[in-house]
Amino acid sequence: MGTSIAEAALSDHDLLDVVTQVWRTHLGHDAPDPLPAVPPPSTSWTISAVVGITGAWQGHLRIDCGPGAAAGIADLVLDHPTSDRRDNDLADAVGRLAAIVTGHITALLPAPTSLCLPVVTTGGMERLRLPGCHDTNNALVAWKHETVQVRLLQAEPHENKIVHLPARPAPR
Repeated sequence: MGTSIAEAALSDHDLLDVVTQVWRTHLGHDAPDPLPAVPPPSTSWTISAVVGITGAWQGHLRIDCGPGAAAGIADLVLDHPTSDRRDNDLADAVGRLAAIVTGHITALLPAPTSLCLPVVTTGGMERLRLPGCHDTNNALVAWKHETVQVRLLQAEPHENKIVHLPARPAPR
């Protein structure tokens, strides 16, 4: 069974510190403004990026943002002009940001830890569901006049069960 966030002693403030640090160092931009605990991005169209974390701690890091924030992230991450940008460029940029933030978060989690590749969806936030997980940490920031939500979700512990199937008769 994995370690809980309480055992890892990771707080919402720790998550916000990591987001701020990544914004400054990897995006080369002023840090976003922290927001009080408010609802997630309100736009009907969002980009959601998730990176799985496995090891002593099991779960996911998820970033949700609207198109304005995604475009701003893409401006800082991608190397081609804004006029050539497509929706999948926005998704790529948010996925890269999620991977970077997750890499920094793993330094605060118990070892060993491995990361999965980012999974990114566009549309509504409800399009990307993570069954068997619950929110443990939440950081909301304002950037490009939009809310960007970064969440850490822990996988519910489960028991591995062996299911014994009845024997099939041998073929004749």
